[in-house]
Amino acid sequence: MFQLGCNLGPTPYFAPPSVIENVYDHIVSIAVYYFMPETEWQQRQFESSPEVQVNIDDVTDQDGKPVKCIAYIGSGTILQDNHIITVRHLFDHEANTYSRKIWVFHQRVDHPIEADLIAITNNKDEADYYNDYAVIKMRENIGLPGVTIAEQDVMLGEKVMFGCSVGGSAYFLRFAYASHFKWFFRKDEEGRLHLTAWVNYQFTTVHPSGPGDSGSGIFNIGGQLVGIAYIGVNIYEQMYCFSNPVDMIWTFLDEHHLKYLGYSQLFSQ
Repeated sequence: MFQLGCNLGPTPYFAPPSVIENVYDHIVSIAVYYFMPETEWQQRQFESSPEVQVNIDDVTDQDGKPVKCIAYIGSGTILQDNHIITVRHLFDHEANTYSRKIWVFHQRVDHPIEADLIAITNNKDEADYYNDYAVIKMRENIGLPGVTIAEQDVMLGEKVMFGCSVGGSAYFLRFAYASHFKWFFRKDEEGRLHLTAWVNYQFTTVHPSGPGDSGSGIFNIGGQLVGIAYIGVNIYEQMYCFSNPVDMIWTFLDEHHLKYLGYSQLFSQ
């Protein structure tokens, strides 16, 4: 018999509360500070960047030289042993800089945590946007076990969670359905993105996305990492975030002898 009323069953975005809480706990915001001459700082005001760029105006001195700073903002996911997996392109701005510092922000820690770059995707042509991974390690232990990485991709239409942050001030879990897109984005000489056929991979897309989502984790409904958002693309005034097949994450970790980070602590011991 048909009845009117509220549906108290699982919503399309349902996940067990313990899974949601665990994923949320493993989201971090990352700020990569680059210290540079003022002339370089001025030049970068006119450059476009795929990341959120925060200009820090205060001029200080470094060995008698005027110094300015730009912070590039992204997100990441905590793995085992205080390691964080994120995207390479946050660390591609060292040209003409004096130094670089990596800071991690976590919603339950009241201060930024300094981190070190441990592994990065091998040098690729700038057009090879799809291969975009990095691992950093926090210098402070915040006592989290780390999430696990899935052994297989999500299926088309499968429910996913999208864990992202906004510059260390807010953290989000967005819920979506996985969609697949059999095209590849390449940059032209002026830095504009174009679609070219790329039939070897299916890219998982999540909508909506926004500034600072680079490096955000995409999780299956069991809380396992299935992708890392590496680029957002505006399609018909709607922003979509793209990630790659999960086996590309495994390959990257394996190449850097870090594959153990993707397993549970119990399994890896």
